[in-house]
Amino acid sequence: MNTSKNKTPVASWFDYDYFEEERKAIKALTVILRTAGCQWRKCTMCGFWQESADVTQADILDQLERSLRNSPEEDIILKIFTSGSFLDEREISSETRKEIAERVRKVGRIRKFIVETRPEFVSAERIEDLKGVENLELAIGLETADDFIRSKYIKKGFSFDDYRKAAEIRWRCDGKNVSSAQTAVCIRKECNRRRY
Repeated sequence: MNTSKNKTPVASWFDYDYFEEERKAIKALTVILRTAGCQWRKCTMCGFWQESADVTQADILDQLERSLRNSPEEDIILKIFTSGSFLDEREISSETRKEIAERVRKVGRIRKFIVETRPEFVSAERIEDLKGVENLELAIGLETADDFIRSKYIKKGFSFDDYRKAAEIRWRCDGKNVSSAQTAVCIRKECNRRRY
């Protein structure tokens, strides 16, 4: 069913985020795309899946286009969240990810592209869909480094080791040899980012 709601993102807003590569804050556009929704749907702190809908891949592209239309004519960070995971084929197909990457490249002023995903969807093939995007970052909601708390109270459905493996895949896709020290740095950055 194709309704106007399906062509509208759940939410989008501007704020500022720290652009680590240049050590300064720049404008950031956050977009929460309406998709088929998270397959997991058990995290105690998340209700995004409740905004899911029976959308087409064309609807998803329309949602992004609608959000980008209002973006400023200056360098920005683009953060895309979904009602689940950006790398989940059930939500966003490989072809749609490739089209999104193409649009991000064409805009030209997107300095960093951040997408959220669960670790089980991270693979070299899915990251390859986003080839050529400048400063790609995967946001994986670790929430805590403690497996017991994550499992028992937050109910994330993945372990610290799952997170570490996903981080290693991401690093390898950049052509870097991954050491456990590098993975630890990546994980520490994620933990620090989540402390508000």
